[in-house]
Amino acid sequence: MVHSFTIYDILTRNAAFRGERLAVEAEGIYLDYSKNRLTDETLRLLLKLADAIEARADEIGRLESANAGKPVGAAIDEVPVVVDNLRFFAGAGRVMEGKAVNEYVAGHTSLIRREPVGVVASIAPWNYPYLTSVNSIVPGLMAGNAVLLKHSPQTPLCAERYAEAFAEAGLPEGVFQYLHLSQEDTLRVVAAPEVDFVAFTGSVAGGRAMERAAQGRFIGLALELGGKDPAVVLEDADLDRAARGVVFGAFFNAGQTCLSTERVFVVEAVHDAFVEEVVKAAAEWKLGDPFDAETKVGPMNNEPTARKMDAHVADALAKGATLVLGGSRESGRPTDLYYQPTVLADVSLDTLVNREETFGPVAPLFRFRDEAEAVAHNRASLRQWLPAEPLWLRQVHGTTVGEADSVGEVSLLDGAPRPADVFAETDLHLLAIERQAFLDLVSDRPELLQGVLAQVAGAARAIQASAREPAVSTAGFLRSAHDHLARLEPREGR
Repeated sequence: MVHSFTIYDILTRNAAFRGERLAVEAEGIYLDYSKNRLTDETLRLLLKLADAIEARADEIGRLESANAGKPVGAAIDEVPVVVDNLRFFAGAGRVMEGKAVNEYVAGHTSLIRREPVGVVASIAPWNYPYLTSVNSIVPGLMAGNAVLLKHSPQTPLCAERYAEAFAEAGLPEGVFQYLHLSQEDTLRVVAAPEVDFVAFTGSVAGGRAMERAAQGRFIGLALELGGKDPAVVLEDADLDRAARGVVFGAFFNAGQTCLSTERVFVVEAVHDAFVEEVVKAAAEWKLGDPFDAETKVGPMNNEPTARKMDAHVADALAKGATLVLGGSRESGRPTDLYYQPTVLADVSLDTLVNREETFGPVAPLFRFRDEAEAVAHNRASLRQWLPAEPLWLRQVHGTTVGEADSVGEVSLLDGAPRPADVFAETDLHLLAIERQAFLDLVSDRPELLQGVLAQVAGAARAIQASAREPAVSTAGFLRSAHDHLARLEPREGR
């Protein structure tokens, strides 16, 4: 009962009706599946699914490369991450909370019980077709729901590979199904009363459309939307390392990543020298055939995305930016979607490349007098975006951009993430520190280790003093992190 509609269904009036019918059918299947399922059986089934996908790693990676234009090596390398996420969510389903809450009446207690919601609609994008979709499909199934997957028309075969792997793993018939639909018909399925939860990954405009379609139904919406992530390069940064990190963030997957480095804020004192380092680093990013092992940047996925890149670059140049590298589509390629990795310098703040998500291989550099000016501009931009923010500096400053901005996450260099401002309006995100990368960072700089220790200890004290709801557990986590870091032994100077 796994349903597949051809690409021609997208053009027919019957497509939405079929989607709505499938939602009704899935609701009935869910009721039977949820009533009879055992958690350990679902766990074993999902682990078999992980094995089936793992066994197809090469095939899946090559298919993703063909669908999305991603360099084949990068596509194949994603599959182990997908499999790891799948196994993680399968195991997490065994430890969902059901703890008692407050006592309101003498002799009575209350508890929280986790129940499936019903039918989950997973609407997935083309840029990471497996890595994004697994994060809603597997938790949905592990919690006892039926799942309808609507994948991007750019990566339709991803859904079919899922169906094959589920059949091999032994998932009951009909519990996972997929649809190929137009945007309009997808919204009709989201509005169908039989759909109880929607997980959507895509643009901000797409997220708003999901909200409108589900309006008044009071169902859960999980929206992972676009970003406009800035990298901040301060005057004491290791410019070579910072340039390599910025270029990776801007050009990986041809810039078609929600966490791409879309803006680069550089203090004036090092701006010109940093531009030179970026050009050197960018020279290593070869544009070419995604099936060529030497290729680091493949073609863009589709014409509308490439047209946006055209418009953003043209707008920046018209408003005074300097074209340092690239800047156009490359002729003589199999399609017109091969866009040269592009570097722009002295970009002004009134440009499209500053205000809108570009989603292409461009590194726009903005010149700022000092850290404070960069902070002020980034804070203003947070009205629309909640970015991740890489910081490039040698010493841990008394007050750095991370403390001043309410960002989703902050990373120090490329291997030592640290908490954002403890009083941020957004949730505090604590990222695990990669031990070896951190050791490499502090190997001959004990003063940097001491600076990080001081920041972690200070953050723990500040959170404790804030008396916010999660204060005690978060402060305890930070104290544990401090104790762990204090045990690290940097090597003697090289």
